[in-house]
Amino acid sequence: MSLSRHLLQQGPIESTTNSWKPPRNPKEGNRQLALLRRDYGRQLKQIRKDYINEMELQRIEKLRKDTARKEALRIANEEGDWPRTRRRRQRPSRGRLLNRSSGRCWKIARIQMKERAEKLGHWRMREKKIEEQKKEKKEILRRQSSKWIDEPDLVKTAMNNVF
Repeated sequence: MSLSRHLLQQGPIESTTNSWKPPRNPKEGNRQLALLRRDYGRQLKQIRKDYINEMELQRIEKLRKDTARKEALRIANEEGDWPRTRRRRQRPSRGRLLNRSSGRCWKIARIQMKERAEKLGHWRMREKKIEEQKKEKKEILRRQSSKWIDEPDLVKTAMNNVF
């Protein structure tokens, strides 16, 4: 919240509003004006201090909430991640499978590579098909836009569009 909004919420400063009475001479008027300015300055200074304190309390509250949320996330991650890390340690990694000299592991790796190549081929085919469809749409649009309209049809079409 900005200071101007804070001041608006505080309302007008009551002691200075409607407190001016016409002075009897200019010296007395200057003195009264100086007193009013001094009081107004004090009140404004107090309002600014209150605003700063309020903003500091809001900042501290936000910081407290953020740290509590981070702590809760950390605890949830630790509790949720523990079984997964345990399973990862128990199960052999793909690299360890490939480093073994048994033929079965090499067959698994070859099968996985073959499946990846097939997926890549399917993806490329799909992309080519999409590109061809786009080209066909552009070609149809180009053909339609290049058709000539006869003079009588042009006048008729223009009249229909206007009315």
